[in-house]
Amino acid sequence: MAKNGRNEVENIILQAIGHNERRGIIRIIGANPEGVIYSSILGETVLNTGHLNYHLRNLGGLIEKRDDRTYRLTPIGYKALELMNNLSNEIDSDVIQYVETTRGIQD
Repeated sequence: MAKNGRNEVENIILQAIGHNERRGIIRIIGANPEGVIYSSILGETVLNTGHLNYHLRNLGGLIEKRDDRTYRLTPIGYKALELMNNLSNEIDSDVIQYVETTRGIQD
């Protein structure tokens, strides 16, 4: 893959996973490889229809709407999900403590 193509894929993934609601949508769809209908995604999020539609549009390239009206991850979407899962697995209590201390986060 050309360097520009690789950079474009990175940009698509980083733009998508940079937002908490979009990460949640990716996880919902990724947990259902057979596909998820819109109302199921809506029911599993705290988003209203306008916000869900906005985030679905911003996940272009990572998700696709199939003829059966289900949403599924694309190959790039699966890469994003894998990246999110790997990152979550690497966050240990020391990292959490560091962030809480440096940002003054309280439970």
